[in-house]
Amino acid sequence: MRKRFTADYYGHERYHGYASLPENALPLTRRELFYLGGGVAIGALTSCALNLLLPNDDCSSEMQLTTQASNTSADNTTQDSAEPVTLESLPWNLQLVNKSHYLEDENAIGELKVLPDKSWTDVSRGLQVDSRILESLCSMMDAAQKEGVSPLVCSAYRTFEYQEELYQRRVQKARDDGYTDAEAEASFWVAPPGASEHHTGLALDIVDASYTNLDEDQETTRAQKWLMANCDQFGFILRYPTNKSKATGIGYEPWHYRYVGEETASTIKASGLCLEEWLAQEYGVVDI
Repeated sequence: MRKRFTADYYGHERYHGYASLPENALPLTRRELFYLGGGVAIGALTSCALNLLLPNDDCSSEMQLTTQASNTSADNTTQDSAEPVTLESLPWNLQLVNKSHYLEDENAIGELKVLPDKSWTDVSRGLQVDSRILESLCSMMDAAQKEGVSPLVCSAYRTFEYQEELYQRRVQKARDDGYTDAEAEASFWVAPPGASEHHTGLALDIVDASYTNLDEDQETTRAQKWLMANCDQFGFILRYPTNKSKATGIGYEPWHYRYVGEETASTIKASGLCLEEWLAQEYGVVDI
């Protein structure tokens, strides 16, 4: 059993008894790779029919050679595609940062832009995101407000220094609570500096304006219900879903959203997988 805490978005923490550890995540599987190999053979049949006008050509021989070439090409495609993809080769929107894969250089991110002066953010805090996701974020938050809900971005890009401050605060609280391994307990809720997705500028914490506590009750708010149902349409996923802590290394956070792109977000949502599981299944990424 773990002690359950809450915190508002300014970092003021409260306790709410105990919460059970999330259930184990589903085992990872590899993506099955498919290819279409019949096009060349069909082309050969068409060529064979045309060659009826050219009796000196051997249509059956051409068909045999073409089929062999098709099989060879298919074998090579399967072999090449079966090779695992590295994390470094993934596109920017699928960048993976977690406790197994630290971001070594906080400058190795895209251009940052400050969030606009909107009712869904605290402009005085100067929150920033990767410039490539700003339009999608604005579209999502504006759409939510048109539906009568009031989401509020309370955290976005974080420096290593700020993440260290948050992490050490949680370590101290774990020590005060009597945990033998205070670092492990703390990192279950707050990633150490370098391991936080917030460093990428692709992740945000979004709460309901009427309820700003970072706890499991956040999932019952109107804003979270709307975001969970619609965020994929704008390219975002709920990054740390319930019952996926074994794969993510982070406790359930019904307020943490991550940009991955519209098509990918819809695919991940439909799969029921978290990002780590999906990358392993879809791309064959190992050691994540």
